[in-house]
Amino acid sequence: MKRRIHVLRLSAGILLMTAAVVVAFGQGTSFSAANYYIFPLQETAADLEALSLAVQADGFSVVRYEDNSAIAYEDGLISSMPVSEVLGASRLLVLDGARFLLRVSETDYTYALRPSSLGYELVFSPNGDLGLDALVDVLFELQSLGVIGSDVDFGYTSFVRDALKGPAPSAEMRIDSDLYGLMVAEDWFTFAASKGMTLIGLRVEVVAEIAEETLIPVEYYAYVTRESGSLVELLLPIEKLGALASSADVVLVRQAYQPVAP
Repeated sequence: MKRRIHVLRLSAGILLMTAAVVVAFGQGTSFSAANYYIFPLQETAADLEALSLAVQADGFSVVRYEDNSAIAYEDGLISSMPVSEVLGASRLLVLDGARFLLRVSETDYTYALRPSSLGYELVFSPNGDLGLDALVDVLFELQSLGVIGSDVDFGYTSFVRDALKGPAPSAEMRIDSDLYGLMVAEDWFTFAASKGMTLIGLRVEVVAEIAEETLIPVEYYAYVTRESGSLVELLLPIEKLGALASSADVVLVRQAYQPVAP
């Protein structure tokens, strides 16, 4: 009986979401293969341990970060593959402390649920021109996993896939273009690798240049790894890049360049 009630609740939830999608986009709306789309979602209350067990039973690879070390799992067992290879799995869950990223690659589309400055966001990447039913399928799967509810904000931003020049940050963000590109990238791991950035889980190594005789805002102290004069190195959650770059005493947030031996 409990299973039946759960299914009925899911069915009611997906009907609400389907109606909301149609209202938000219009019945004839389609998604273009030339773009990918980012939808803001509310904070998720997912039970990460339960989620990890559920997705592993469904064939997902899981990478769990504890501080700066990582363990990868496949088929419920510790993987012998390098973590960098497991991060390319078609069905992936990354756990980084209390935060997570869930990515699924299907024949027609890829989607990812990941942290954002407002909670979480859904990245939807069609492999061909698709109708709204594809998005509804994604929302239903996420709801069935318990990571979203039926209350979804369907505002979105679209980005051109493989654009020669990436999107520009807002005027108040003092951040280099590649780090902003990472924030809105279709896939964080692929983009970071292409730009030589160091990611540890869902965090990125950056340097904040701060104004003289000032300190980095206190809410970022936990992420500081080293300080030298007006330069502060941080291992920062990707979704916090924009807020740091908009802080009054921050002159610039840029990549943490690694020295190369001559």
